[in-house]
Amino acid sequence: MVAHAVPGAWLPQTETWLYRQVCSLPSGIESHVVCERAENLDQFSVENLHHASRTRRRRDRVLAKLRRLRALQPTLVHSHFAPEGWRNIPAVGDVGACHVVSFYGYDVGHLPTVSRSWRRRYLELFDRVDLVLCEGEYMGRSVCALGCPDRKVHVHRLGVDLESIEFRPRHWDGDEPFRVLLAASFRPKKGLPDAIEALGLLQDEVELDITIIGDATAAPARRTGSWQRSGGMAWPAA
Repeated sequence: MVAHAVPGAWLPQTETWLYRQVCSLPSGIESHVVCERAENLDQFSVENLHHASRTRRRRDRVLAKLRRLRALQPTLVHSHFAPEGWRNIPAVGDVGACHVVSFYGYDVGHLPTVSRSWRRRYLELFDRVDLVLCEGEYMGRSVCALGCPDRKVHVHRLGVDLESIEFRPRHWDGDEPFRVLLAASFRPKKGLPDAIEALGLLQDEVELDITIIGDATAAPARRTGSWQRSGGMAWPAA
């Protein structure tokens, strides 16, 4: 059994890649998703979903999630995002499961740069975790630079289901505007201003038709939060 521990909700529309990771495991593996709350289940339905959406306080939802991890007694816990991995250390140790943690971006390039506490917590995580997964070689080197042993870092491509995407070749004859789609969440790391600036270099040579699809969160950046952990539990500080 694999327990996928997810921070916050299962599942925001910007994290479809996480859905593919869970659903693409071999059929012989029993997967469970443990999270704080559920959303978009019409798009990202999973068979074994455990959440505490009826609990109002986040601290209580986090504690309920950790209790569920212990109750499931999984063979392996896959913590998605590094802070989730650190918070799950006591629960994983209690059940004697293997622990895999995936880094995805902000937990490499942002969180350690704004919080010395998380840099220290990462060292604890690297000491206790069995395997760290990264999307590419550069991210893997970045994780090692934070103190993770090379032997624990493995590149794991997110991938897409090519069979579910119809291939339709595009041809541009030059008589109509050159149509470009930029689809991404409105975050600095997505590079939308850079893409627009690059396309602007062509504006005197090619008639452009640019469409931007995306959305922004309420906060200017992903919240890092202040966390406490004691007695085998972790929760947001008041």
